Amino acid sequence: MLPDEPLKRCTIKIERCYYRFLDYDNSVSSLKPVVDGLIHSSVISDDSYKITGPWHIRQSFRPKKEGSLLKVDIYERPYKL
Repeated sequence: MLPDEPLKRCTIKIERCYYRFLDYDNSVSSLKPVVDGLIHSSVISDDSYKITGPWHIRQSFRPKKEGSLLKVDIYERPYKL
């Protein structure tokens, strides 16, 4: 479900399911196009740390014959008062 307007504060959780694992920094950088797509589709307003905070990245094994899978969850965070 898409938000009515782009989220101004959110938490992003991404799980990369694949038969090979990446080291952490390559895993995060490989997901940059996914987060850019969230901006382009007006789900989030920006990918700056102020908006998203740290991305929560997880990798899990998935047999090669089953192909890759990407799970993306985005949660709105309230502004701190």
